[in-house]
Amino acid sequence: MNYHQIISRISKDNYKFYLNTTRGFLNSYFESRKSFLEKLKKKNFNSKLFKKSNTLKKLYNLGQKDKKYINLSIANLYKKIEIFQKVYSDYNNFFNRKKNNTEAEIESYVLINRFILQSKRLNDLKKLNASLKINDKVLMNFKKIKDQNCLNILKQNIMKEFELIRKFNV
Repeated sequence: MNYHQIISRISKDNYKFYLNTTRGFLNSYFESRKSFLEKLKKKNFNSKLFKKSNTLKKLYNLGQKDKKYINLSIANLYKKIEIFQKVYSDYNNFFNRKKNNTEAEIESYVLINRFILQSKRLNDLKKLNASLKINDKVLMNFKKIKDQNCLNILKQNIMKEFELIRKFNV
C-alpha cells in the first residue's frame, strides 16, 4: 500500500468520504514521513528568500500582531484549509476574502500549519486533521521549496504531527 498514491487520489476530492483504518495504511503513512525526514538530511539547500506574495508577507508579519488579530486570522485560514484545501496569494486583512484566484506559494502552507499547530483555540483533533492535510499537500510539492528555514519549520511540523498521533494512541 503506497501512502502517496492514495493521498494524491483522495486529495483531488478534498478527502471526502475516505476512511482507512487498516494497519498497513498507517504503517505506510509513517514510512513516507520518515523517508521524507531522511531526504531532508541529505538535501543541500540554498538560502534563498521566500517569494513575496501578499499572503506570505502577512504570515511573516502575523507574529508581530496582537493576539486577537492572530487568533481571528488563524481561525479564518483554518476554515479555508478544511473546506477548500487551498490558500490564495492575496486576502484582505483578516484572511476572510480572497482578492485573486492565484494559489499561494507552498511555503505559505508550511507557515499556516505552524500557526495552526501553535493555536490555543483549536483542539488537538482539529490540529491533527489540518496538519495531515497541509503536510500531504506540502510533501507532494516538496521540490518547490528552496529555503532552509521553511524546511526546518516543515520538519518541526511533522514532528508535532507525530506527537499528536501518539497522543491519540494510534
